[in-house]
Amino acid sequence: MARRLRLPLVLGLLLGPWLLIATACSIEYVPDAQGTPRPLLRLPATPVSATTQSAPLAAATAPAGPTAAAPASTPDLAPATPAPLSTPALRRLTEPGCCSGVWWSADGSQVLYVDRPDEGPAAIWGVDAATGVQEPYSTVVGVLQHDDRFAIVPILWSAQSVTLHDRETGESWGLFGVGSLPFVSPDGMRIAYDGRVAQEPLYANIRYAPIVVADLDGGNPRSLVTIYGGGIVGWFPDGSRLLILGSETFGEERTSLWTVNVTTGATAKVGDAAQLRDASISPDGAWVAFLALFEKDPALNTTWATNVHSGEKRRLDFVGGYEWVKSEPATLVYVPVRNAPDEGFAVYRLDVAAGERTRLVDPAQTPLFIANGDWALAPDGKRFAFVSHEDYAIWLLDMAP
Repeated sequence: MARRLRLPLVLGLLLGPWLLIATACSIEYVPDAQGTPRPLLRLPATPVSATTQSAPLAAATAPAGPTAAAPASTPDLAPATPAPLSTPALRRLTEPGCCSGVWWSADGSQVLYVDRPDEGPAAIWGVDAATGVQEPYSTVVGVLQHDDRFAIVPILWSAQSVTLHDRETGESWGLFGVGSLPFVSPDGMRIAYDGRVAQEPLYANIRYAPIVVADLDGGNPRSLVTIYGGGIVGWFPDGSRLLILGSETFGEERTSLWTVNVTTGATAKVGDAAQLRDASISPDGAWVAFLALFEKDPALNTTWATNVHSGEKRRLDFVGGYEWVKSEPATLVYVPVRNAPDEGFAVYRLDVAAGERTRLVDPAQTPLFIANGDWALAPDGKRFAFVSHEDYAIWLLDMAP
């Protein structure tokens, strides 16, 4: 197979869920999903790597409203005591130069990436994590949802339309009046999308849009609520609510997270920040994690988790990319930013409900070089795939003890 061509433009459509907030004292303005320039910390590519340490999670109880973003006096984590851990197994899955972007198949058997070998058509390829065998996974290049059954093909901003392709039946159909990435419901019967009808004005914080739920084919659309800025983050696992980012009133300076009941349209605030990024719902639907940035009090610029049932807020005390472990209710794995550009990364596991964290990867023992934040966690939380900055191949780290 010929040396593979990297496809950054296509991958930009696929990597929206994997924003890795970064370090090295560098802020870059990049467009968000709505095309709005947003300030982001840029993560330089350098080593990553495993030792174990545990520490209690600092917790703060606060009202459910967005303005109660846990007090600055919330105590820091207690010093962690290292414990021995076997060195993780590290192996290369693809040839050098193949990849820019990486994620896992829904069943956790393959690591996926976009490729165009031998100057042929672009496709989503998979490499078997056990055998290393590479083969096309989806001939339709798009955002895969609902256990990879549906491929949502790139949004045509001028026409405000997307194409949904059912990989199980081979059928495809269009959705129109869609202003951003649509989301298939957990039961696979409905779709939710930002129904804005114009891309003006340019800046999302003053642009408004109805949040729409419709049948999977786009029929029977129903507007739930109109928001300014932002858009949909995703469905809660039981399909009863959506998590959205935005404001209910024009001109609000702070970014808010809301839950929206898809039956009644009732909303409830989860949290807010001067700039709010990287929001995500835990697999059990009980917690919403998000990163707060550019707060006047520097102590508030960290990752938080809010329990949507009780309103409890927990300070997670890290800034960096993270993913929930899909096979567990409320555990995430994260790669924090480094103290200096020449330091390697660490990888941590954090049980949000129990408040326990463990260091999985120690850069002093397992030097990993991650390119541009391209990493992905397997559904079982025990394997970690990444694109190496040294050779731009996909490598696999087995973190199971």
